[in-house]
Amino acid sequence: MTPSTPSLKTQLEQLAVKDLQATIEQLLATLTDTSPNHSTALHLLGQYHQLKREQIKKTLSSEEEGLRFRQLLDSLLQLIDQITDADRVGEDKAATTYYVDQKVEPIALDLAALEQEGRRRQAELIIKKLNRLREALLLATDVSVQFKYEHEIEQLEAQLRELKGD
Repeated sequence: MTPSTPSLKTQLEQLAVKDLQATIEQLLATLTDTSPNHSTALHLLGQYHQLKREQIKKTLSSEEEGLRFRQLLDSLLQLIDQITDADRVGEDKAATTYYVDQKVEPIALDLAALEQEGRRRQAELIIKKLNRLREALLLATDVSVQFKYEHEIEQLEAQLRELKGD
């Protein structure tokens, strides 16, 4: 039997502080594919994997790494708080594809596809932000504001190249 939504939320919140990846994967297994929260969870999983890659490459300062981890945790906790009964899969599916700790065999999730979807979604958001910043740069008259926008654009372009290169 699957836990009630409030009980599930509590379990996920407790797990989130210990293991972000397991929490996101458990959340994905709980949500229906048609739930808007499912797409958000996929995006968070992509962000998590991106953060892990950057940790391995040592491209982040410890402050930046801590900040991004806390932002990811905060986003995950907000998502968990938004879960409703309508978001959840039926008991039959949840019982067979869920609960990482209770099954030794891999979960019925294609992690590579999930990671790819998360990266694709992340790239879309970066492109949208780039377009808005470029538009703002064209309208900016203050040199310091222009410099700020140019620097931000360079950083986003680097992130986008990294996403496409992975």
